[in-house]
Amino acid sequence: MKKVGNAGLVHDFLSDHTTSTRDGEAAWKSWLDLKDQEWRDLVILIGSDVRGEFKKRALAVLFAPDLRCLPFEWREDVASENYLFLQGNDDLITISELSRELRDFVAELIRLGALELVATREHDGRADRFLCYYNRYILDFLKILPKNDPMAEKLFSVYQLGDISGHHPIHPILNEDIPRKWKKRAVARTHEIILAEVKDQSKSRAPDRKALRCYVREITPSSGCKNYGVKLFASQVEFVLGLPGIRNLALFDGFNLCSMLQILSGDQYRDLRHRLARYVVLENTGEFSQYEIYEKDTKRSAEAMLSEFASDQELSTALRKALVKAKKHFQEDAKYRSSQEIKEQAVLSRMA
Repeated sequence: MKKVGNAGLVHDFLSDHTTSTRDGEAAWKSWLDLKDQEWRDLVILIGSDVRGEFKKRALAVLFAPDLRCLPFEWREDVASENYLFLQGNDDLITISELSRELRDFVAELIRLGALELVATREHDGRADRFLCYYNRYILDFLKILPKNDPMAEKLFSVYQLGDISGHHPIHPILNEDIPRKWKKRAVARTHEIILAEVKDQSKSRAPDRKALRCYVREITPSSGCKNYGVKLFASQVEFVLGLPGIRNLALFDGFNLCSMLQILSGDQYRDLRHRLARYVVLENTGEFSQYEIYEKDTKRSAEAMLSEFASDQELSTALRKALVKAKKHFQEDAKYRSSQEIKEQAVLSRMA
């Protein structure tokens, strides 16, 4: 890993916190000499009754962004840059089960490791992959740290949302059981990224995957369960609808519109539902982005919008046309299915 920017932060930190006496160094070397130690042996060491300095060394090996950051001897059991890929392995240590001292040690190591990786990302294509692993560990910490804990703030500051259009999507932090404070902060930061990109103040590092489209895909109901409140979801939809130049982008489709309108029920969201309906039905007129009713849910959704927003003549007219078109489509589909069933029965009768 090319050393630039914040290079050396991890090495210096580990030099200060994993040093040992001459006897301690000899004991560590003897442990390495026992056999070809691997990551599972590090996990066992962390859970054993050895002194804290050795547990910190084991944790340092597991969480360092680059094994070359280690200021002590380690003999790799695999040819890899680090062991961050083990994140999520059921056999690995659980952050919440560590002592407070060891948790503080790992938290600071992750913070500094993330800073080093951010400094190298323009020169090292692996950095973003490693930062994704750190993101997952940071979420583990945010689950257990009080929301006002200074370390929680430090860790969130290095949580990567800087390239939403590629490596660091927002949905993991939104769907975790962590204080709402961090979800709101993540959404606010993401909105800043999108606004900058929309205004051409910044360019996505993945130019074929625009930040706005990725964000919309992640917040729509079809992307999975939302572990956050309606108020935050409403603010996300409000933000997207308020952006300039979204006509014909088909950011929300008829399928997701059904669920979104249900989520945004209640009088306080009526205006937002209306704006959302107008955007999906009226503002997407391209060949492949036009609003369509193609199954029962989208039909019920259209009928509900027609009933609720009957006074909006433009929207009502468009919905009636879509319903007429859908009725014809449903009839043709039913006719086709019926003819196919007749053909199938005729063939089966010959086989009886």
